[in-house]
Amino acid sequence: WGIVWEDLCKLDYSRSPIIHFMAKVFLYWCRIGVDGFRCDAGYMLPAEAWEYIVAKVRLEYQDTVFMLEGLGGPQEVQNLLLNPTGLDWAYSEIFQNYSKNELNGYISYMQFISEERGRLVNFVETHDNDRIAKKGRKYAEMRTALTALTAPAGAFGFSGGVEFLATEKIDVHRKTSLNWNNPDNIVNEIRNLNTLLGCNPVFAGNSVMEMIYQNDEVISFVRYSRDKKYKLLCIIN
Repeated sequence: WGIVWEDLCKLDYSRSPIIHFMAKVFLYWCRIGVDGFRCDAGYMLPAEAWEYIVAKVRLEYQDTVFMLEGLGGPQEVQNLLLNPTGLDWAYSEIFQNYSKNELNGYISYMQFISEERGRLVNFVETHDNDRIAKKGRKYAEMRTALTALTAPAGAFGFSGGVEFLATEKIDVHRKTSLNWNNPDNIVNEIRNLNTLLGCNPVFAGNSVMEMIYQNDEVISFVRYSRDKKYKLLCIIN
């Protein structure tokens, strides 16, 4: 069938029976209570496959969430798949943007795509990169805040263990430590961020973000509610 990664087989999605079969697989999981799916390397499937699968699932489970994992694939493919196919969310790549120029460029792209195609969700880290806590508590705290404050419509997430400053890289096939109940943690900091995202109108679905100043060390922007009644100034060192 053709090995793509060592633990996966490549299916021939040019054949409609394969697409029909996979729709049944998704429905199987919905019927036992799954609410949504992370579509790993979803950019490797043709758009017509996702159109059929999503439509078939939502005939029975209309609120099912499909989140595209487009990391590593071309941005133009991600943009084409979002919205027209029914895939409603995708992973933001902000977790691997570090310099001022990278962040400035990506935040503008992220804002545009989230408004026009489908929401990009800011995750603090993924299994593809080292844990942020490897660089220390303060770094982890600041990167988490950056990810939350720049999140389109407050679409913010983190892997288990971020709150307990886990340093062991996530392995999707094996058990790795989450550093559970570490007394040195950023639980309160994440709680405060979630409270802010949940109650402040500048993180609502129709809010806007405007970059206002950058130098070699600082990025700053203002988040506005759509009616400009509320605003929040964010300064990132």
